[in-house]
Parts: sequence; C-alpha cells; structure tokens
Amino acid sequence: MYQNLFSEGKIGAITLKNRVIMTAAGCEMSDEDGRITEEYIAYYEARAKGGVGGIITELVQVNGETGVMNSHQVKLWKDDCIEGLRRLADRIHQYDCRLFLQMQHPGNVTTPDKLGGREPVSASDVSNLIFSQPVRPMTREEIHTLVEQFGDGAYRAKQAGVDGVEIHAAHFYLLHQFISPYFNHRTDEYGGSRENRMRLLKEIIQDIRQKCGNEFAILVRLSVEEFL
Repeated sequence: MYQNLFSEGKIGAITLKNRVIMTAAGCEMSDEDGRITEEYIAYYEARAKGGVGGIITELVQVNGETGVMNSHQVKLWKDDCIEGLRRLADRIHQYDCRLFLQMQHPGNVTTPDKLGGREPVSASDVSNLIFSQPVRPMTREEIHTLVEQFGDGAYRAKQAGVDGVEIHAAHFYLLHQFISPYFNHRTDEYGGSRENRMRLLKEIIQDIRQKCGNEFAILVRLSVEEFL
C-alpha cells in the first residue's frame, strides 16, 4: 500500500533517503539563553537514529522582543546559536537524515510577562482565543524588520549546516494572524484582499531565498481549517 514510503524523496533541491518526516513538536530542552544543550541534541538524534528521512525541530525564535513564547526556545536571532546548531546538524547528518528548523513568531499568542512587559503584537488589535488581553497592531517598520529577522535567522541556520527551514504560518500564530480575515483588519498593503494578507509570508520567503540561495529548502506550515 505504501510502496513509495521508503523510497527517496525531494524537497526543493534537497534529497531525503525516505519520505518519513518527524514533524515539529515542542521539547523545550534548550537552555534559558536559547542555546542548544546536549539533551536537545540527544532528543533529535534518537529520532534520526530511528530511521526518519527528515526532522523538523520545535519552533525557534526569530525575534527577541515580541516573539517570545517560552523561556526554553532556541534564539535564532543571536549569532551564538550557530555553534550549537552546527553540533545538532552534524549529529543528525550522521544518520543520513535532513534537518529543518521551524521558525515562528507567536503574535498575540503570548503574554506581557514573557515579553519583558511589552504588549503582544498582531496584524490588528484582535486578541487571540486564549488570552483576553490588549494587542497592538504591528507598524509597517516592525513588519519590514520582521521580514529581515526571518531571513537573517534562516541564514544563521544555513551557516550551521541546517538543510532548510519551515515557516510556521499556522495554529493562530503571527503569520496565520496576518493571513486570516478574522484577525487581520488592516487597511494598508498587508490587509484586505487575500493577496495583501499573504504579502508578509511571501516577503519572508523571498528574503530567505535571497539570503540562502536556491539549494536551501523552505517549507511552510499552514492551517487548512480555522474552525471559526
């Protein structure tokens, strides 16, 4: 029935030994400074040793001001993450397994206490469905900075030998909030039409491609149904 499951597959220019992928799931094993620990590496190495063709890590931070969701996330916005990511990639690659980092900004799915007292941001001032708290719409300048932060984070991953990234645009996090008309009430070029609501995601993809080249894999995680 699944005759192709263990045959080679491709994601862009990346070849995988089979089509079994470990999808992203939280483990929260980095240290509080966002650096890779031996425990973190061992967790993913066990899955690579088990035979999967690719691993997508838990979500990593691309923004250290408004993009924090918990205290034990890899901080992809700091250069000192590269050394640990290189150790992780080297260990995963021993098993002919590909490694992808899931890049995320929570948007309104966080709280001020995790942001140093800052107000959470989103596409508009619409609160999420869990926390009833004030939310601030992002400015154009903040949006443009975020695009660069995603691209710079992906480039750090590439420097470390990671095979690609997955952009998290699902589960009501920030990029989903921009795509969704429920959360996005903007009247500028990032709101209104479907094309405008997709603009931020497209700009992030373009920035990553420009900085990382065509050989670097880019995945996008989307929610098919919002249940709203």
